[in-house]
Amino acid sequence: KAAPDGYTLTVGSLGSHGAASALYASMGYDSRELEPVGMIAGTPGYVVVRKEFPAHNFSEFIAHVKANPGTVSSGHAGVGSTPHLACLYLAHLAGLRFNSVAYRGSGPAMNDLLAGHVDSMCDLAPTVTPQIQGGTIRGLVLAQAERSAATPDVPTAREAGLPEFIFTGWNAIFAPKGTPKPVVDRLSSALSAALADDATRKRIEELGSIPTPAAERTPDHMRQVVARDVERWSTVIRAAGIPAQ
Repeated sequence: KAAPDGYTLTVGSLGSHGAASALYASMGYDSRELEPVGMIAGTPGYVVVRKEFPAHNFSEFIAHVKANPGTVSSGHAGVGSTPHLACLYLAHLAGLRFNSVAYRGSGPAMNDLLAGHVDSMCDLAPTVTPQIQGGTIRGLVLAQAERSAATPDVPTAREAGLPEFIFTGWNAIFAPKGTPKPVVDRLSSALSAALADDATRKRIEELGSIPTPAAERTPDHMRQVVARDVERWSTVIRAAGIPAQ
C-alpha cells in the first residue's frame, strides 16, 4: 500500500510471492499484481541432517524415512516459507511422511538441528552452506542439476537417485502496484549493474547461490516466474492436503 514512487521496495521469495497465495486464505495482496524489478539470485535447495543421523547418504535417508513414517523430524522456516515448500516437494516426489516442525525462520530451525533436537532440514544454500563447510551438519543432496563449488562433495539429486527433485528458490525485488514503468526500468537497470559487479557475484556464489544471468534480470522475466510458481505450488500444496490458513 506504499506510494508507487519507487522509494519503497520489498524483497520477495518463492515462498512469499510464489506459494503464499495457496497457503493463506487472505494475504491482503496479490503478488502477481506487484511490479517486479528483477531477480537477485537463485538459491538451490539442500536436504541436510544432524551429524549423528543414522543415514549416511540420500538413498539411506529415503529408506529410513519410509521405514519410520511420521517419526523422522524435519525442521523448516515456517508454513509457507521456501524451505517448507522444499520439504513438501520432496515428500510429494518420494512418497515420504515426516514429522514436520515449523520454526519462526531458518535460524532457529538450524540451531535445533545443530543441537540435535531435529533430525533433518530442507533449506536453501545461504542457510546450510556455512554449516556443511564447517562440518557441523551433513549435506545429503543438492536439488539442482550440477554440483555447487561451495559444497563440491554434496551430490546432486540426479546422482543421488531422485532426478526430479530439482528445487531452486529465488529472491527478487518488487515495487508497489502502479509504479510507473520508467521508474521500474531505472531500478531494474541499477539491479542489473550491481549483479554485473565481480565482487557482488563472487559473494553470492560464496553463499552457494546463483547470480541471475543478465537475460533473466528483467521485470518481464520475473513476472513470468511469479505466475509460473503461483500455479506450480498451488498444485503441490493441494496434493499435500494442506488447508489454507
